Amino acid sequence: HKRSSGVLRLFRDTLGQAGQDIPALESLQKELYAEAEKVPREMVRKNRPCPGVVASFARFSPEVGDITGCGGAILHVFEPGTRPEGSQKNVAMLYAAAPSSRFHKGQPPGTFFCALRCGASNMIRLVREYNRLADGQPKLESYERAIWWQADLRAQVEYYFSDRNLRGDFFFTDKIVGDIDGWVDLEVVRSCPRIACSNVAVNEELLDSLGPSKMVETKTGEEGKAFVRRAGGKALPMPDDGFGMKRKYGKAFGRGGRESDPTCWDFVRKGSCPRGDQCRYEHTVT
Repeated sequence: HKRSSGVLRLFRDTLGQAGQDIPALESLQKELYAEAEKVPREMVRKNRPCPGVVASFARFSPEVGDITGCGGAILHVFEPGTRPEGSQKNVAMLYAAAPSSRFHKGQPPGTFFCALRCGASNMIRLVREYNRLADGQPKLESYERAIWWQADLRAQVEYYFSDRNLRGDFFFTDKIVGDIDGWVDLEVVRSCPRIACSNVAVNEELLDSLGPSKMVETKTGEEGKAFVRRAGGKALPMPDDGFGMKRKYGKAFGRGGRESDPTCWDFVRKGSCPRGDQCRYEHTVT
């Protein structure tokens, strides 16, 4: 934008000095973003959309979540005479907007982390599709897009059940300790906003995605209900006080919630503690 500051202003000025029509590029990016949003996970293309640009491409990933302006990635390929800094190596420009605490207020750290991961994945896949096209290879098949989509779903569910997330995510912690073997109804996972954004229609789609995972495992119970848990029923990690949370270890494991509770509920529930002698809590059976 013309009011951009810092690095963005320098970037804008460099494009202008190379002969690029900045207002035309701004308008083009809005058009590409809107078109890509209509066909998620597919690459859209415009040939010679404005002066100085050979072709432009865009891809939209709903997996980024409901974070305005961050779901798309755009690639512009420049004409030889309008490449930035006069360098023939500056063939193209890849653009994507990252989530910002200034414009996307109230988002927890995990949301930003997942949005960054999904946004980066979207950028890489846009470049991969473009490289295939530039190399004269066939257009990406629908089954290949499905494989990418499954990988995104798997990565998101694995994050939900990861040590990193569970140290501060008491929603999933409560769900896991609610079952003696740590199984969580797959409907719970499917209802999470980021999975819902991925347009998962039935549990079978999630089950297929999680099949190759080494971090989580699934099962189908009575009446066709599906469940997921940490691989091998892996014990939960210790809560991380670094998230600014109070001591709620007992509450997280459904055992009362006193901040002074000294009990290691991994030991009580599993009969063993993965932290061994380094555990800060008491290994006693009540």
